[in-house]
Amino acid sequence: MLFGMAPATLERLRFPVAGMTCQACASGVEKALRELPGVVEAHVNFGSRSAEVLRDRERAPARAIAGAVAAAGYSVPEDLEGPLDQQVAFGDAAERAALWRARRDAWIALCFGTPVVLAGPLSLDPQLALLLSIPVQFVAGAAILSSGLRAALRLAPDMNTLVTLGSLAAWVSGAVEVLWAGAPHHSGGHLHASALILAFVLLGRWLEVGVRHRAGDAVKRLLELAPPTVRVLRRGVETEVPLAEVKRGNLVLIRPGERVAVDGTIVEGQSWLDESTWTGESAPVARRAGESVRAGSLNGDGALSVMATGVGAESSLGRVAAAVRAAQGSRAPVQDLADRVSAVFVPLVLGLALLTFGVWFLLDGDLPRAVSHAVAVLVVACPCALGLATPAAIVAAVGRGAREGVLVRDAGPCNGWWTWASSCSTRPAR
Repeated sequence: MLFGMAPATLERLRFPVAGMTCQACASGVEKALRELPGVVEAHVNFGSRSAEVLRDRERAPARAIAGAVAAAGYSVPEDLEGPLDQQVAFGDAAERAALWRARRDAWIALCFGTPVVLAGPLSLDPQLALLLSIPVQFVAGAAILSSGLRAALRLAPDMNTLVTLGSLAAWVSGAVEVLWAGAPHHSGGHLHASALILAFVLLGRWLEVGVRHRAGDAVKRLLELAPPTVRVLRRGVETEVPLAEVKRGNLVLIRPGERVAVDGTIVEGQSWLDESTWTGESAPVARRAGESVRAGSLNGDGALSVMATGVGAESSLGRVAAAVRAAQGSRAPVQDLADRVSAVFVPLVLGLALLTFGVWFLLDGDLPRAVSHAVAVLVVACPCALGLATPAAIVAAVGRGAREGVLVRDAGPCNGWWTWASSCSTRPAR
């Protein structure tokens, strides 16, 4: 905690971060946030593409935090302090765009890269192979190359830097063989390595983004249980308004067959409610005046007038959605180990690649062979399975649990499992 800062001035801010492609990206954003004045703690989760900051609201306003993330090369919502549904919508849009780009790049790499890889068996002309490799290297791999080079220029190399160096070194070596040798028997042997590197990485990224996008749908589906608009009674007149405009104390009208949009107390009417979202019980439950209802429940055949006591983020549904989102961004102990390894992994691999190149070149003076062995070190090292798999596994597991009706409070080794029925209480259910 900052010296002389009262605990009351601190608050936690959680928001999505778009554009991260590896654990080193998350570490870079985390470092940029921690360097801001007024930020006490900052944690960035690569798996859930989210950041959580403990800050002094006055010394570290939202615009300063957004500026620090943008300066690091990533994007955040316009309003970091906006409601959860807006932040989920931003994250969903970013994931959809990332999925589309990953699919497009993977198909380009596979379609143009396959002939390059099979150039030898197909007796493909070396110059044609070089021509086909250009879309793979500089169209499909454009995002990886730009991200890797930016990280290298910031002296913070990441997994993209390894892929960039490995694929570029192989492509340049192959291009030199084809263009400068000037003889048809020179096949540009390193071109296939360049195509293979990018094709495998892009295919893996496509699969990873797809899994992450499906896991992230859990929070979105929870929020969709509440209707976007509701009818409220104002001065005796029934008015349809957006859910975001409903306040505590408003009288909300719920027709037969509609979802309950707010937490509240029934003022008038009686009905049977399907509360299986919360209790897991499939049989409807009778509710009448004076009893409470929770957002997300499905109304039966009766009309109800409900006095709102919890709306949006303050409702049971909002708190559950926020808890699932927080759990997806939580850190298991093994992830701390993964972060420590990732912090030194890339520089170590780069050093080993340079050492490999130097040793082989000094041993026999064969430049192509030295380049080939150095490229092999870079290729074997990327991507870092530990840095990618650990946060992705947490996100996928929490998302699947949410779809099955189980809420995970935290990824740590504590009593982290709550059922829907106990998700809004402080007593964990075993």
